[in-house]
Amino acid sequence: MIANKKMTKRKSKTLTLKEKQKQKKRSLLKRKIVGFVLFFLILTSIVVYLLYFSNFFKIKDISKLSLPETISNRSTLEQKLDGLKGKSILFLKLKNLEKEILIISPELESIALKKDYWQKKIILTFKLKSPFLVVCEPTESLSCCLADKNGFLFACGDELAFRDRDNLAKLLTENKILDQPLMKNILFLKTAVEDDQKIKIDFFEYNNENNETLKIKTSEGWLIYFNLKSDLDLSVNKLKTLFEEMPKETRDGLEYIDLRFNKAYYK
Repeated sequence: MIANKKMTKRKSKTLTLKEKQKQKKRSLLKRKIVGFVLFFLILTSIVVYLLYFSNFFKIKDISKLSLPETISNRSTLEQKLDGLKGKSILFLKLKNLEKEILIISPELESIALKKDYWQKKIILTFKLKSPFLVVCEPTESLSCCLADKNGFLFACGDELAFRDRDNLAKLLTENKILDQPLMKNILFLKTAVEDDQKIKIDFFEYNNENNETLKIKTSEGWLIYFNLKSDLDLSVNKLKTLFEEMPKETRDGLEYIDLRFNKAYYK
């Protein structure tokens, strides 16, 4: 009996030592976990601070590479770009910003933004749309815009006053949207009349009521009528043939040439 009691006491002491060792291991593991969590939080805080709040990754300058003074909404565009200063260069989404800039200044044909991580700078390069026509409403006030070859309108109203348009032909039209077929026909006829026939165009006229007819007024004061629904190549050939056969004194007194029918008419 006495021996059994001694054995029981030894076992209980052994169990107690094992439990204490397990408790130590658990405590040590908890400390390691807590330490790892604290280390991770501190490291995360440092990274977040560096990325979002530290000056190390903040944009310091915007290189605009000589934006034209005449560009529309220039002040709005500059405010947009200057607002980037102080933001993190790492998380700036350039593609979205490029789309926004093209909306602000529609005469920009394309724009590219590039990050300079070393100098903490955003570099802006751009290409302006090439004006093709001065598009005006046929009213006394002549509210006008520039248009590129795709019919995209820009530099309207007061902004037009700062743009060079001396060598551009006018298009008088009430249409607010210039579609691709119309612009393609105007480009074709401008080349055929001015470049091939050496006849300077003063203006084109196109209206909704008679959308088949495009009227050209030459700098000499007489008119040419084209049917946009017919074969314009054939019409241009008729014009060429007519000028080859027409005496100079007849051309000097011209009022109009009408190419909308099978036969060319003139007066």
